[in-house]
Amino acid sequence: MDSLEHTQVGITGSPYDPETAHERADIVAHKEMMASALKDAGRWLYGVKAIEVWLYTSDASLERSEHSSWVDPVYFFNDDPTINKSLKMLYDRNSKHYAALERLAPGEGLSGILWEETFGKVGKIEWRDVQGLANDPDKPYNPRLPIIASAGFRSAAGIQFSIQNTRGIVIFLAREVDLILTAKLNQDFMMASAYHIGSVLSLFNTRCSLSNERSKRVRTAFLKIKNMLKMAKAISSRPQSDLKASYEARVEEEEKTRKKRTLFSDKFKERTKMRAMQAKKYYIQWSKKMLGAGILPPPSTSYRGSAFILFAAFLTCYIMMMINTVITNKLGREMSFETSQIASLTTMVYALTASPAAQPGSILLGRTLSMFVGMTFALIPIGATDEDEFHTPLGWFRYSGAVAAATSLMAKAGVPHPPGGSLSVLFLQYQWEEIITYQKIGILILQDSIFVLIASILNNLNSSKAYPTYWGHLPHMISEYFRDVIWSDPDEA
Repeated sequence: MDSLEHTQVGITGSPYDPETAHERADIVAHKEMMASALKDAGRWLYGVKAIEVWLYTSDASLERSEHSSWVDPVYFFNDDPTINKSLKMLYDRNSKHYAALERLAPGEGLSGILWEETFGKVGKIEWRDVQGLANDPDKPYNPRLPIIASAGFRSAAGIQFSIQNTRGIVIFLAREVDLILTAKLNQDFMMASAYHIGSVLSLFNTRCSLSNERSKRVRTAFLKIKNMLKMAKAISSRPQSDLKASYEARVEEEEKTRKKRTLFSDKFKERTKMRAMQAKKYYIQWSKKMLGAGILPPPSTSYRGSAFILFAAFLTCYIMMMINTVITNKLGREMSFETSQIASLTTMVYALTASPAAQPGSILLGRTLSMFVGMTFALIPIGATDEDEFHTPLGWFRYSGAVAAATSLMAKAGVPHPPGGSLSVLFLQYQWEEIITYQKIGILILQDSIFVLIASILNNLNSSKAYPTYWGHLPHMISEYFRDVIWSDPDEA
């Protein structure tokens, strides 16, 4: 590393090349300011072991300079060889195993995931499990993310900043989340540090833009003087009659120009130009996003893993169909399981086992929420028969509203579950005041509970799988109490 402090300073996003402009006084001043901001944040924040700064660039990607990071010097020199090697891969540019930094798309890698999740959240800090993100099959593959996990960083939180035209995110990495780390005073300082770091970057970028503008004005003034000298030389060599005609033509042209300028003010033109540039900027970002981020897809499942999925999926569906037959024979077809929903659940829990959407909380709560949303939108009368319910303007509105509301509420509640959207459409045919509605809800909750139980038993027979990865949505103290009761060691009692 460059120093014992392990503080690296970045000038990403500036119009200067950091490798060729390192002797400029403004860049040296910026490095000193950034080093001070990073070290001050790392010194006073409890539990934070590393800080990274990523900037959102004009081409809609996230970029971190080789120097925009800070690592606790005490943590960097530790006795764990695995952690030490991983830290060098992340932050030591002189290491032969150094993982070179690349631009990331939103949603890719740790910084991209946190950027996507913290968008629009102001004044709120949420810690994410790094190992869980690295193992999540729903996330794009990123080689740097598992290295961060192996470096001992168990938790990460991101805080976005947007100051002037500089946007980015400050990522804080910690070993574990405890009460002191999440204390209000500690998080308030974390928030203030992120904005301070963002202001340092904004100051530098604004200074660079100002320097460019001044250079442009100097060049413009020089060209004007040069043109005036050329004109003076040309005028001195022309006859007097030509000069008079030229003067009259110039006066007439200036009068025409003045009249044109009265129609459109300079301020209006400047605003129009600025808006056009902004529209062009957003179009370029949009068009680049449409081309894809070039992220590698996740690796395919092994033959052994595919064979297990084949066996487990078949057995699960077979058992569910047996139970469905018994229920249908006793209660009638209206109270039967939704077989298409079972098929979707099977794909999720066995092919995307660690996905948040495949967890019991998302299955049970997300689907229940969607059912109530469908019943609510069913209150909108469409004045059509069942065959035409999706072929009238009100029918279109009711269908679109149910799906959109269910999707939005599941995302807000943190229980996104794709098959839940279809349940909101299914329950457009059920009414709040009908007893059959609640019987159907009970049948589907029973269906999901049985399915989760079977999936948990079968998935955990495979050493490469663990299901569920979390239950969630239970009070922490209650779930902790039950864990202690179930797995307590009788010898310690």
